[in-house]
Amino acid sequence: MKILAVDDQEDVRTFMRATLRVLGHEATVCGDAATALEKCQAETFPLILLDWVMPGTDGLELCRQIRALPDGELPVILIFTGKNKPHDLQKVLAAGADDYMPKPLIVEFLQIRLTIAEERARQRAARREAEEKLRRLEKAVETTQLGVTITDTEHRILYTNPAEAEMHGYSVEELLGQDVRIFAPAESWEKPMSPEEIAGLRAWKRDSINVRKDGTTFPVQITSDVVCDSTGRVTGTVTACEDITERKRAEEALRASEERYALAARGANDGLWDWELAKHEIYYSERWKSMLGFQDEEIGNRPEEWFDRIHPADRQRVESAYRAHLDGTQSHFECSHRLLHRHGLYRWVISRGLAVRDKEGTPYRMVGSLTDITGRGVHDELTGLPNRSFFIFRLQNALERHRKKPEYQFGVLLFDLDRFKMVNTSLGHVIGDELLIAVGSRLEGTLRATDTLARLEGTVARVGGDEFIILVEDIRDANHAFRLAERFQEVFARPFLIGGHEIFASASIGIALGSIAYEKPEDLIRDAETALHRAKALGRGRFVIFDETMHTRAVATIQIENDLRNAMEGAEFRILYQPIVSLTSGKLTGLEALLRWQHPKTGLIRPARFLPVAEESDLIVAIDRWVLQEACREWAALERELSPETQLSLNVNVSSRQFSQDDLVEQVRELLERSEFRGIRLNLEITESVIMENPDFGADVLTQLKRLGVRLCLDDFGTGYSSLSYLHRFPLDILKIDQSFVADMDGAGGGPAILRAIVDLAHHLDMDVVAEGIETPRQMAQLREMGCDYGQGYYYSHPVTGDEIRARLAEELPWS
Repeated sequence: MKILAVDDQEDVRTFMRATLRVLGHEATVCGDAATALEKCQAETFPLILLDWVMPGTDGLELCRQIRALPDGELPVILIFTGKNKPHDLQKVLAAGADDYMPKPLIVEFLQIRLTIAEERARQRAARREAEEKLRRLEKAVETTQLGVTITDTEHRILYTNPAEAEMHGYSVEELLGQDVRIFAPAESWEKPMSPEEIAGLRAWKRDSINVRKDGTTFPVQITSDVVCDSTGRVTGTVTACEDITERKRAEEALRASEERYALAARGANDGLWDWELAKHEIYYSERWKSMLGFQDEEIGNRPEEWFDRIHPADRQRVESAYRAHLDGTQSHFECSHRLLHRHGLYRWVISRGLAVRDKEGTPYRMVGSLTDITGRGVHDELTGLPNRSFFIFRLQNALERHRKKPEYQFGVLLFDLDRFKMVNTSLGHVIGDELLIAVGSRLEGTLRATDTLARLEGTVARVGGDEFIILVEDIRDANHAFRLAERFQEVFARPFLIGGHEIFASASIGIALGSIAYEKPEDLIRDAETALHRAKALGRGRFVIFDETMHTRAVATIQIENDLRNAMEGAEFRILYQPIVSLTSGKLTGLEALLRWQHPKTGLIRPARFLPVAEESDLIVAIDRWVLQEACREWAALERELSPETQLSLNVNVSSRQFSQDDLVEQVRELLERSEFRGIRLNLEITESVIMENPDFGADVLTQLKRLGVRLCLDDFGTGYSSLSYLHRFPLDILKIDQSFVADMDGAGGGPAILRAIVDLAHHLDMDVVAEGIETPRQMAQLREMGCDYGQGYYYSHPVTGDEIRARLAEELPWS
């Protein structure tokens, strides 16, 4: 034990400390009442030894003060001296002491007292633990949603919790002492069980009907347990009561629903299916199986019973459709496809379904139907592809979906084989028909193998003669449609081997994009035909979009993309640098690397014209890598020419595509390891919109980059959709205020107030602040007054070459 010993004589304190140590205890000693009281307030002692006589406050008064503390039950032993009288023992007890000891202290006597104190300390701890458990139990019973009632052997209510009372419309006080049958309707009252009968039950559970104070009844589930004393004699009953009104309603609704479902399944001509996603099991109705020529017991409950029978050319489309619905991107599942019949022939069907989701939106079940549409004239007899009628049906669905959800975009691509008549004339119609079959098969193969970048989901249909048409869904814009057309053109890159003949074919393509303006699917096909005629007039293997404005823009984009590829090979890219200046000292602190394109024909091209095209293609990855490496190389060379006092940072922008690359961190690591560049001088600028596309992924990448020693800058702050609640999660060093805020400083409104708030926020998060787009001395002065750290813009300098930076530094020209 850690014992507090209080005595004003130092030799006694020394004796007690040594003696207690020998007896296996630790002593805390002090020589006055005030110090002793402070120690008792600071910690709990299982035993306190007090000298009766002390200067100032004596042992009796100190004992009274200890008893007045919140935890004043500490065992106290008063130590007598020879001056005390026997009747003084009454004073000891009155002061609240537990025991006494005479002076001089006898070791054996002290040891007996300590043994008693130890036992009392254990009892006290056990009592407190039991009391705490009782308090927790009482709190749990008081706050539980279940009704809890305790009755004696005469069935009188000894205790009931608030939930029980509220459930029956009473207050707790009204129920105490009542017969527990007050909860049951009067007509159901029976003779109460005797203690012997209760003892024979021990515990029992039942459903019943209870009655409220106002006379209304409700269903309950009751669980009772017998309470016995230590001799096994029954002393009462504890009963828990749950209102199961909602459960009964749900059970009744479920029974009614199951009856309706059974009737619908028997009466429906369609096949029904019910997919338990977690179990990977599907219930197929008898009708579903009979539509494919099977008996009920011949098909199991695996999803493969369905998907393995789907035509190979349709399976990917079906799987994409149901995944899109499960992911929530499609409101329902609906897909037409071919399904293998028992007799070896494929039948055209429509599968429809709807997912059932939990409260978090996660699908756990999917139910639907299967409709046989084989006899409805929906497929082309020659190729087995959907025909024009079925294609119009699919196109109508796309139009209706676009009207409900305008952001959903789609289009049609109409193909016409170039010089097909020559094939028929020279090789015969049999070869021509086989070529049509081969073309349709390759087109389907392209759809099935489409990568996720294209996000292609389509239906290929043979319209008539040598024309095919493709419905492409979930496209972004006209440029996307052009790239899809290029992909489909690859179908004709390889020759077709037909009947021993090697046939080189090509196709002209007319493209029409869906819009709300279209009333009928036939109108969209008509415009695709108009575009097809224009494409054929331009020569073989061309494609044209119906909207001439979009067509012109798309062609220009393709030209820029082609020129960009040549620019990479022809070293046409340049890097310019815009200074970043301290607003307090006016000194140059860093440079931002900016990409420019020196086109051999059109001259200098600004990034706004070509970077969006590069972003849409894979070119941006190679361009970003080149900018990072070239800027670091040139900066390292520049730093070697500067004095040691001139320490400049280098800011390099990271695009969205570059940020999402798996090897970005490795790129930066390798660059720092093999170059003379110091990581602390490299500032990587990432826009807030790029990070917020996936905050968790963004935080992880930023953390890895931070470990390399580079500094991280949040670019264009205020123009994206970042959340302030996320901002502190990212390991950012610098915040760049977008130039639009700086430009609005002199206008009406709260521009300056917003800027000041941004600066204060950044500083609160230990971030430096850089303002972009400073053009006037007034803007610079205002930002400096707000506490902004750095600035860049035309007020200091336009983007210039590395040689111009060297010249200005050498001549020590001012940066303004």
